[in-house]
Amino acid sequence: MNQKLTIFSIKNSRWITGWMNQFCNSTMIKAANIRKTKGASVSWLLNVLLALPFCNVSIWEFTGSQAYRPCRDTFYRFLSNASYNWRRLLTSASGALIEQLDRLTGTSNDRVLIIDDSPYKRSRSKAVEYLGRQYDHSSGTYYRGFRLLGAGWSDGHSFVPVEVELLSNATADKRIGPDPDLDGRTHGGQRCKQATRKATEVALEMIERSQDADLPADYVVFDSWYGHAKLISQISEHLPVVCMVKNHPNYLYRYGKGIYTLQRLYQKVATRKRSRSEGPIIGSICAEMIGGVKVRVVFVRDKHNPDKWLALVSTDLDITPERICRIYAKRWAIEVFFKQIKQQLGLVGQLQARSYTACVAFASIVCLRYMMLCYYQRQQADGRTIPGLFYATCQQLESISLQCCLRIIVLEIMMILSRARSPQAFETACSICGVIEQFSKNVYNNSMTFKPLTNNCES
Repeated sequence: MNQKLTIFSIKNSRWITGWMNQFCNSTMIKAANIRKTKGASVSWLLNVLLALPFCNVSIWEFTGSQAYRPCRDTFYRFLSNASYNWRRLLTSASGALIEQLDRLTGTSNDRVLIIDDSPYKRSRSKAVEYLGRQYDHSSGTYYRGFRLLGAGWSDGHSFVPVEVELLSNATADKRIGPDPDLDGRTHGGQRCKQATRKATEVALEMIERSQDADLPADYVVFDSWYGHAKLISQISEHLPVVCMVKNHPNYLYRYGKGIYTLQRLYQKVATRKRSRSEGPIIGSICAEMIGGVKVRVVFVRDKHNPDKWLALVSTDLDITPERICRIYAKRWAIEVFFKQIKQQLGLVGQLQARSYTACVAFASIVCLRYMMLCYYQRQQADGRTIPGLFYATCQQLESISLQCCLRIIVLEIMMILSRARSPQAFETACSICGVIEQFSKNVYNNSMTFKPLTNNCES
């Protein structure tokens, strides 16, 4: 057991406690039906779970050998409680954080909701509930685990996870682990029912819940795996869609009086050869997806291979192709999110639980960790937050420095002596200016530099 981790060191992590008081307070926790009648408090357990990756400690290291430390079974029972509504807690925390960040976002900057999934591998597990045999499209191999479906909000600067779901196989023959025995009326039982549904149906419900929560979003963004005509049409009823589509012969488009594949639409747009100096955008065309809605198709050249191209579609026909590309580029934030929660924030390897409810709860806590880091990272990087405003104030004070005062004195002397219209007076003025200029350089080289105040974890 790591002896450096004590109950006092966790409680004294003021930057974690301060974030919880603002974005994950006791009111939100009670509203999510997360409560205990005895033992360690819920707030303290959440505080410890948020702090574990920063202390380099895992849950299984809590042996309970000391009086002020709970054992690991305390955390496992806490995470495995099927009555806790972790989705509501995550939605409440993300909504409060998005409201805070949206104040720093200009009206000209597009806010997007991003939908994507990533492999959640549990290769060494056998008895985890709802564990399935999944297919990884990026590597073309099968793995043992879940599909981590996530929805997040981004303004181009920060990414805030809104919801996560652990999806298993709809067919029981493809599931390796046992089915959980939970009451379907509980929140855990409802999450289990949703785990065996299609990812497109769950993604659509995520968009609907985000609209019910009044999240400020202008577009929905996803990649070509969800770029189907039916799903695009359903999501466009709530928000405009910007996504990538596959060059597949079964995906047809109506243009004018004809029916075209994406390859034939590209041939109509690329009627002339273009050089690299003309930019990566080849052209755009408005068409109607068969079984979908009217879209603007934008063809973009691959910068590594000019002979290859990609196709982006937007249900908003009034925006320019350049803006469509800028909106879709914000989708990369969710890829960074998946990588960070797996490699740095302990999603893989930190929890050794067999309960599906515990896996869902722990994935929600990992998202809370990412939101906490996102909040403090925005405070450090955005010049309109308190540290940036303090730095700007320091710069304003430095503008009235001793060096500037000496230069003002030099100009006044030059103006006074220039009125005398005497060569001797002009030579005297030049010599005085030289002395003052040399003195000002020495002052500048030996002067103290003001360091900006940063809002670090202990400030």
